[in-house]
Amino acid sequence: MAIRVLQVVPAMNCGGIENFIMNLYRNIDRTQVQFDFLYHFSAPSFFDAEIEALGGHIYRMSVREDYRLLHYLHEVDTFFKEHPCYAVLHGHYSGFGMFYNAIAKKNGIQVRIGHSHNTMEEKSMIGMIDKAMSRFFRYGVTDCMACSIEAGRYLFGERPFTVVPNSIATESFAFDAQKRAQMRSQLHLSEDATVYGHIGRFVQQKNHFFLLAVFAEILKRQPKAILLLVGEGALQQRCVEKCAELGIANAVRFLGVRSDAADLYHAMDVFVFPSLFEGFGIVALEAQTNGLPCLVSTELPSAIHVTGLVTAMPLKSGAAAWAKTAVTLQNNARSGYAQTVAQAGYDVKLEAQRLQAFYLQQASLHPREEKLSCSH
Repeated sequence: MAIRVLQVVPAMNCGGIENFIMNLYRNIDRTQVQFDFLYHFSAPSFFDAEIEALGGHIYRMSVREDYRLLHYLHEVDTFFKEHPCYAVLHGHYSGFGMFYNAIAKKNGIQVRIGHSHNTMEEKSMIGMIDKAMSRFFRYGVTDCMACSIEAGRYLFGERPFTVVPNSIATESFAFDAQKRAQMRSQLHLSEDATVYGHIGRFVQQKNHFFLLAVFAEILKRQPKAILLLVGEGALQQRCVEKCAELGIANAVRFLGVRSDAADLYHAMDVFVFPSLFEGFGIVALEAQTNGLPCLVSTELPSAIHVTGLVTAMPLKSGAAAWAKTAVTLQNNARSGYAQTVAQAGYDVKLEAQRLQAFYLQQASLHPREEKLSCSH
């Protein structure tokens, strides 16, 4: 019988952390290890249907919607009392970790993994509260993991941690000239259009306003350029308005959240990623695997330089300088880098095997009694 590992997350919408977890989930041996999910939002999420199809169970709390902390503490305690089967808890949500880890420990979960996915919090009230709460995350966990050295140091300080690469299904992102033609046709992109792309939530961290300023400068040099923006989020409407303000609305495509995001890389010529901070930046890895030249901010961890396709620039260089660099990056002799990325240690099949072995080892060292089974 498979052991069940509880993945604790804010929710499972389409983002870097969520894609990392799903990449592992799709490739882990689910006859030995099965994932369940504890959300901090009650609303439906992007990956719900796939999680359930893979055999996972989803449990929802509403604390991030109503902020009833005392109700949440009681709710989490009740959850662990009613679901005593978990040998391993894998926490990806540092903000509330000070609460759920302590309650999990009290209820007998001896293996509590804390996973750091970022190097900073957003400059907002919610971000500052989350940062303050996250300081206590390290004290409730038994094992520390991080997507990069920088992310590990940010959250765990001097405490030892294991870097778990944000791996991907490399072959799914390998460049295909036929698929490129197909995707550009679907998106009604002309053959002579240089296509710049970005994939990410419309939030402060992703720095979309700067990206739009860069693209406005690109259009001065390449009037037929197109910008593809993939994702959704709270700042999307403000970005639409910014496009109109800059006079670039006709050249910017808002594509929303896409189930075929992997195919969209084929249609692009340059990937632009000016984030204010990132724990790793998995979409930049996907873009490299597809053979895309990537222009990224120097705020990304050094680990993102997996191939020779990455050019890093300080954000303080300004939009005009970024645009000047961006227009020089298009590679007309495009080829994929799937093998290069896999050999660098970022293939998800290998990483899923490693994490699976860790889960199984920890579960064997800290077994729950057989009578402790979950009622789902």
